[in-house]
Amino acid sequence: MARVYSKLTPSTYAEQLWNFIQALVSAGGSIVSSGDGLSALSTTTSVFSGGAASGANGFDNSGAWAQVAMPSRDSITWHVVMQHDAIGGARVKLSKTKMTGSPLATRTPTGGTIVLGTGTDASPTYGAFSSWLAVEQIVWYDTANPYDVASFCYPTGGGDVSQAAFFDPIATLESGQTQTVFYIASSIVWTNLANDDGLGTSAAWAEVKKGQTGAAIANVRMLAAVRPGEGVTSAAAGTPRHTFRIFYARSGAASNPQQVFGYSTVFRALSVEVGTPHTGTVSTTRDRLILGPLVTSWDGSTV
Repeated sequence: MARVYSKLTPSTYAEQLWNFIQALVSAGGSIVSSGDGLSALSTTTSVFSGGAASGANGFDNSGAWAQVAMPSRDSITWHVVMQHDAIGGARVKLSKTKMTGSPLATRTPTGGTIVLGTGTDASPTYGAFSSWLAVEQIVWYDTANPYDVASFCYPTGGGDVSQAAFFDPIATLESGQTQTVFYIASSIVWTNLANDDGLGTSAAWAEVKKGQTGAAIANVRMLAAVRPGEGVTSAAAGTPRHTFRIFYARSGAASNPQQVFGYSTVFRALSVEVGTPHTGTVSTTRDRLILGPLVTSWDGSTV
């Protein structure tokens, strides 16, 4: 199957998150438990007959949540629980198994590793999922590779990426290392890329091996490394710019990345970040999409 490209126009923060959930479902995932933030609860499926609307059985209610189970990869069925506050915040948990403990219509099931937000299931504290009510959203996914799925938002007419969420099916450099990275944040934050050898920092998470203590879901770093001979012509600047292979490293310290364990198969890093999302060209017109510091393949449509 080929990648599918969509440009959407969400009108609420809840719809932004709902579009990402729907992309995961379209890529092969399924909603295996949910609550609408009011009274509707299911421990096996979606309660959202109202889609991204507000009110009963709608996703646009503060405290609404959904748990998505992705297809098995590396003998792991990744589960993501996403709950939101309807004003740009979200609390997100990641687990290798279904989270089941004590859910309510307003409370996510216990279990998993918190990757955005803090607090408890009974008293959640939301982290920034979207920093701007973007009026343009782009989602792409590959139904033959369910972990190649991503969602980005940005203001019409340009401006920094204001919401980013994706799975990245990495190519691993180590035997036994799981091969999926999950990212969710209200921006894409990089440092030092202007020197063409920069370090990218992000809200990326993966299960990584930690010496003799086994594996655990932990924050990982995106490291942009030079790969000579590759480039993309920026439609905004009209000149070729280098792109970099993105590696993932275990270190939690942005200034000291250690133990590289794999590299991205979906993205490359752009040597000079451009604030306005736009298309670029490598071999055919507009065959790359440039979102801040990230570059990925595109279908030639305008942005």
